[in-house]
Parts: sequence; structure tokens; C-alpha cells
Amino acid sequence: MADQDPKRLAEAFRQEMYDSIHELKSPLVSIRGFTEILIERAADRLSEAELGYLERITKNVDRLSDLLESIRLAGQAMAETAEKPPAKK
Repeated sequence: MADQDPKRLAEAFRQEMYDSIHELKSPLVSIRGFTEILIERAADRLSEAELGYLERITKNVDRLSDLLESIRLAGQAMAETAEKPPAKK
């Protein structure tokens, strides 16, 4: 692997990051959407505690989404750094 082109390795890394983050974000979008539907359609039939659980789900989905975005940005920065030619001495 050491003899491979750094640009190709960086692109492979970037693609793997994108695919992994997409796979992790997809269920989060569904969880958030279904939670919002429950809040909108059933809020008047839910207890204070049950609404609190749904709000906690929403907050945690947002937190995980933010974390995935941070990972994506860090991975992108790493890939861009790997693409740059080494500094000449």
C-alpha cells in the first residue's frame, strides 16, 4: 500500500468516509422523522414523561448527526492533506 499514489489513496479514503457516514446518517433521518411524527400526531395523548423521551431521542439524533458531520469534515481535511505533495527541504 505504501507504493500507491497518495491522491488515489486519499480519494479512496474520502469515498469510504462518505459511504460510511451516509450509512450511519440514513437511519438517524428515519428515527428523527418518525419521532417528529409521533410528537405532532400524538402529543395530546402522551404523558409529560413520554414527550420527554421523544425530545431526548430528537436531541440525541441531532448530537449524533453533528458528530458524524465533524467526522466527515475531519476526514475531508485528512484526505486533502494526503493529496498535497510533501514539502521540499
